[in-house]
Amino acid sequence: MGFLKRNNRLFYTILLDSDICKIYFRLVSPKRTVIKEGLETIEIENAKVGIQNYMANNGICKNKDYICVLQTSYKQGLTNVMVDGFYTQYIDENIYSYANLDDIKNLKDNLGFKIDEFISPFKVLYFLMKNQEFKGASLFVLKFSSTAVFMVADESTIYFAKMINLTDRFIEIIQNDSAVAIDDSDELFYRVISEFVKEYYSEHETFINSIFIYDIGSLGPETGYYIFTRIFIKTHIVPINLMDFINKINIKENY
Repeated sequence: MGFLKRNNRLFYTILLDSDICKIYFRLVSPKRTVIKEGLETIEIENAKVGIQNYMANNGICKNKDYICVLQTSYKQGLTNVMVDGFYTQYIDENIYSYANLDDIKNLKDNLGFKIDEFISPFKVLYFLMKNQEFKGASLFVLKFSSTAVFMVADESTIYFAKMINLTDRFIEIIQNDSAVAIDDSDELFYRVISEFVKEYYSEHETFINSIFIYDIGSLGPETGYYIFTRIFIKTHIVPINLMDFINKINIKENY
């Protein structure tokens, strides 16, 4: 029965976020024991060459390797049906993410190696929500360097979801209000959240009980308090190890 024996497997997670590319890997045994893990950071201007060199130097892209890419670009969203002409990904029953098909194709061509999954930021946020203790409808936010995904949901329903280009919105806010400084990050982020909440309430009546903001290191707990004092919704800043979390999703679903 030796031919049924499973081998160790490598799981790679690649994050393309603003001007930074991060590559995280785990070598996992058939019993899901972590044998080896590591993290590499590459400047985005040299990402194509840097990623390809990293892959080649580490002997990656074998058939047994699993490679997942998260792209934090703006043209992505959620839908309850498959969408023709877009790259769609099943998340859960009647929940699909979509992305611009040309963007995915160009990214695949530029990287130049096989990619098993282009994971949606909405899928990551959905799994974060499922692992969060909360009651009633809440606003969940996954913040990246220049974009963020927003989702209002309760235990059984997603009411509203949207991806926002933070850089563009910050520029518009500063241009329209001279009282807001470019380095006033708490105020700028509060403004974006406030706009999203107003947009949500213009179409929905279900009350938002709490806000959970998942952050990879740019926000502190004082940001949550600042937002709470302005919008009067209890706000939690939840630090996360994003690469670790995505990699664990890959292992759970594919090994």
